[in-house]
Amino acid sequence: AKARIIDSSPKYFVEAIGFGGMLLAILYLMKTNGEISKALPSIGLCAYAGYRLLPSLQLIYQSISRLKYAGPSVENLYNDFKRLKKTKQREKNCNKIFPKRSINIKDLNFRYLNKNSFSLKDINLEIKAQNSTGFVGLTGSGKTTLIDIILGLLQPDRGSIFIDKIYR
Repeated sequence: AKARIIDSSPKYFVEAIGFGGMLLAILYLMKTNGEISKALPSIGLCAYAGYRLLPSLQLIYQSISRLKYAGPSVENLYNDFKRLKKTKQREKNCNKIFPKRSINIKDLNFRYLNKNSFSLKDINLEIKAQNSTGFVGLTGSGKTTLIDIILGLLQPDRGSIFIDKIYR
């Protein structure tokens, strides 16, 4: 909203300057030519040129203003793409694990920092390979936390995760 206000506000300022400039041009031409009839063709030409130029000047200003406001967003996207390349390079070096039999979770406990209670407590679970498994529960019951631990995004406080009976 701020960018829209700023890029459209000079329209009236530019029009006021253009109108004031026209008045000054008319006065100047009247003074140098002596009478209005001799200055009228020049005044008409200036008025027409100003009338045609004002929208283009406003469009140029709006474009510059929008580029200025879009700059930080484009910079953030550029930095994200640079980090994405580095992540993909790291993925190539990462050993991917494909369970052939099962994923077993034994006595898993997890507590977020600055929390008194455990988000997950004494979780024991077996997920068979080549099957679809869903986690169902109330909001805040630990479904996403459990998935994040299985994926290795979070480290459990206690417990073990075995993939095909190999500790990970």
